[in-house]
Amino acid sequence: MCVYQPLIFFVINGYIIEISNHIGELEFGEIKLAVIMTTVAREEPYAAVLETPILPTLCSGCFKINTDLSPCNKCKTVYYCSHKCRASDAAEHQTECAALIRVKPHLPSSAVRLMARIFWKLDRERVGECAPTGAAFNGRTFDNLMEHADEIRKDEEACGDAYHLSSIVTQYVGNDVMRNSVGLITVFGKVRTNSFSILGEDLSEVGAGLYLGLAVHDHSCTPDAFVLFDGKKALLRVPKTGAVYSPDLRICYVDMMQKTSDRRKKLEKPYYFTCTCALCTDSQRDALALSTKCERCQTGACPLDERKDQLVCKDCGQPQKLTVEEALRLNQQLHFMISHKDSTPLASMDLGHELATMAPTYDKFAKILSPLNMDLAVYGNRLLTAAYLSGRTDILEKYAFVTVRAYKEYLPLGHPELSARLLLAAEAASCADYLTQDIVNIIDDAFGAYVVSHGRDHPSTQMAEHMLVNVKTRLQNQEDC
Repeated sequence: MCVYQPLIFFVINGYIIEISNHIGELEFGEIKLAVIMTTVAREEPYAAVLETPILPTLCSGCFKINTDLSPCNKCKTVYYCSHKCRASDAAEHQTECAALIRVKPHLPSSAVRLMARIFWKLDRERVGECAPTGAAFNGRTFDNLMEHADEIRKDEEACGDAYHLSSIVTQYVGNDVMRNSVGLITVFGKVRTNSFSILGEDLSEVGAGLYLGLAVHDHSCTPDAFVLFDGKKALLRVPKTGAVYSPDLRICYVDMMQKTSDRRKKLEKPYYFTCTCALCTDSQRDALALSTKCERCQTGACPLDERKDQLVCKDCGQPQKLTVEEALRLNQQLHFMISHKDSTPLASMDLGHELATMAPTYDKFAKILSPLNMDLAVYGNRLLTAAYLSGRTDILEKYAFVTVRAYKEYLPLGHPELSARLLLAAEAASCADYLTQDIVNIIDDAFGAYVVSHGRDHPSTQMAEHMLVNVKTRLQNQEDC
């Protein structure tokens, strides 16, 4: 774990920010603040594919949104934003193009297409059609990737997945390539264990990629480095000014907005280990994540600990009438709903119908669960996202702040998800006709979080800054009237 001792700390809107004379200072009012994140590695993927449903909406060369996309002239399946991107993907797409045409009208899943690109690349290297890719930035090669073959053979579910993919991949790739390759179980295991979900700027999953260098980094639920994506290029960023790369840096493999039991389930199957980091042994955090709203002070949270007989507000100390069993049952209901909803992307749903049920459902649970309840915050974020996608400013304004306390509580400054969730709350709050200082503060929070996590020049940082300037101007005009 990296240990960082800055010169001075200053608190702005609840965030502890370093003040120093390092290069890269920023102006927040009259206070100079130093950026405390450093990009220590950049890596292009060994192989990467876009998610199948969004192939027509993003460039398959750079994985970025562009309104001027044109399809491949032959397969008409993948799209590119420029001749440069088309040329950069030519070697990878040439064989893929013929395969896509051959299997039409069927379109393989992203998992099949990713494995196929790896098989074809290995085959080109084998026959000398292209030079071996060579080592990644930290010396790692494809052969260095863990595959967990023995564990997979003992894992009935994993074996079933591999068997299901085998016939599809073989048909898509071709018997000759598969016969001369390293073996499906090897590629399957390496992809299953080492691939990354490639995220867009809004943290939606846009694709999957295999990064040879970044795959070396072990997991921790209290990471000391974060992976961001610039299109399909991965960036490893460390919350330390002047940090240097180390293979000992730990990253988080799973969503941190989950309780310990859920994080461990997500880790045990693909990675075959049980996490015992500080977060996974913090029972108080899990109890707070299940908390109910105090019946007396309303603003306090009552941690839910199944080992205790009664709920007690951690702020005012008042015992609650709601029983532990009732609170647990309510949490289980909400968790089941979230698990079911998460399997369906919002973009593919009838958002009007979805919002008609989500808003009343949120209100029902929010009467009893606290703003620090983790699942309630996740559900609230889905509600805000649906409202944003459908342009429902009334819902955005009403629910703008419902997720803020929880995301600040559970995610560290510098985490990309914290920045994205604060920006969504800021965009929702800015829809209000009548502005308050609280609205200015949440936009200021989002701007500061993005400066730290993504850097001063990132488009989302600049968008948050532009929003902040506009809202401050509107507030000033409002007060002058």
